[in-house]
Amino acid sequence: MKADNGTPVFEVLQASAACDKCIKELDDPSKCPHINLERPLWKSKEKQQIVKALYNNNKAMMLRESMGVVTETANGVFLRKTVDDMFEKPRRTLKDVSHVYVAIDPTGAGPSKFAIVSVVRRDGAAIIVGMDNAKIRTHEDMRNIVVAHLNKLKIMFELLKMDPWYLFMIESNLGMEAAHIAHVVKDYKKTFVLRETGKEGRHGVLTTHMRKMEFVAITEQMLNTSAISFSVDVCTSQSCVKELMKELKEQLYHYRKVNSEVNSSNAFGAQKITYSGKVSEDGKLMPYNMQDDLCITLQLALFWSTYVLQRKCCFLDYNLLF
Repeated sequence: MKADNGTPVFEVLQASAACDKCIKELDDPSKCPHINLERPLWKSKEKQQIVKALYNNNKAMMLRESMGVVTETANGVFLRKTVDDMFEKPRRTLKDVSHVYVAIDPTGAGPSKFAIVSVVRRDGAAIIVGMDNAKIRTHEDMRNIVVAHLNKLKIMFELLKMDPWYLFMIESNLGMEAAHIAHVVKDYKKTFVLRETGKEGRHGVLTTHMRKMEFVAITEQMLNTSAISFSVDVCTSQSCVKELMKELKEQLYHYRKVNSEVNSSNAFGAQKITYSGKVSEDGKLMPYNMQDDLCITLQLALFWSTYVLQRKCCFLDYNLLF
């Protein structure tokens, strides 16, 4: 907490039983050999071993409560180290790209933003080639950001002398947004909008509770195996790619597992697990201060590009596109 002039209200002293390097690099910062704190008389080495045993199933709490190490919350979904690795990896050069997967999460109004994440897939990995994330108010705003993003992608691949297909994966839970976007891109060559529901296939893809679990699972797996990276050039219709990358990184850090009670007013209320990037560390919903649009759209891109490659799409003409 700081006063209006920027000076701290309280004097803060921080003591930790592990150095910054070991906290970042070691799986168990308690093994840090660089800091030897003088133990109080009532804390023997043997008692510390007992404390470790008591915290055996909650390592993060042990580090936080017993050693003064700042840790991620127990409900955080993605490991900070794997997220850091994703952003620190060397940029990838694009070669022989035949398909670009363009995921779109339309805004539900309010503080939410209209997010686009475009990826290409190679050898099981995903390379992010485009991002946009902006507040929109009208249908024209929506059209402008989609057209601008697609044009940026097309220019980049034309310069690389490539002519890929553009497969649009548009979340359709809100209404007719997917159909509107399909109408916007229909006159562009080599574009296809995924369809999922209905007899003839309604434009867009659905996000169910079970799908959210699958989104997280595949994203976590790809982060853990260092299978997500950025291309040398990342397209955007906005001014600064670095700001978008910073925003995505923060959203991945703060994406959390949320436990809520369904029908908790009766004795048979069941616990429901969901995920959100709009919940603070202490469990408070903060939709105006925290966002997760880019994080969710990346998950959409990873899940649906995998779904396409596994040839599971009923309304996709694989003979034409592949």
